[in-house]
Amino acid sequence: MKRTAIVFILSSVLFFFGFSVLYAQDTLTGVALSVPISDGEAPTGSIVCSDKENYSLCVTEHDSAMYGVVDASPSAAIVTTQEGYQLVVTKGIVNVRVTAGNGEISVGDIITTSVTPGVGQKATRNGYVLGAALQEFKPGDPGTEGQINVSINIRPTNQVSTDSGSNLLEILRQGLTAPLLTPLATLRYQRRLDGFGRIYLKLCLLRKDRQVRS
Repeated sequence: MKRTAIVFILSSVLFFFGFSVLYAQDTLTGVALSVPISDGEAPTGSIVCSDKENYSLCVTEHDSAMYGVVDASPSAAIVTTQEGYQLVVTKGIVNVRVTAGNGEISVGDIITTSVTPGVGQKATRNGYVLGAALQEFKPGDPGTEGQINVSINIRPTNQVSTDSGSNLLEILRQGLTAPLLTPLATLRYQRRLDGFGRIYLKLCLLRKDRQVRS
């Protein structure tokens, strides 16, 4: 009863500010939020990244800017009537677009982003990941795209490989190729580096900031 009252109050407040709450009967879980995606109408199951200015389909392996997954029919959603917005789930179980380009996917494998816009793949090294596969995906052609259920838990992980040297270089590469890091993104990188790596990253960021200002 108390939970129902809380949901009713929340729905009323959101409705007052131009949002509405939708519920669907589905085996998947997670509450979707409406976000504007700059790539246009993204297919359901696409992995979305966020930066300082907008939301777009992820196009980098182990992208630290991962935000969530497009879901056209989530179990519950907070929607807006504004054009150009799509529903994105950031936690829960959702269908995700994947390929076997980085190896066949078994139940329990860790899924991350790939260079194909919005499409996931099996993670074979440490870095930022989307979550764990709840279904297998083993097509005859590795380039074939499909969809599988994934338990979303976006985070950095060190449970895939132990090659810390190459992972450190990859972390620095991601940070230095970005045009400008937000404070949140900077914190994400710093948490993944050791003492020397943090100092090196700060020096590189300072240099990049000077280049931007000039």
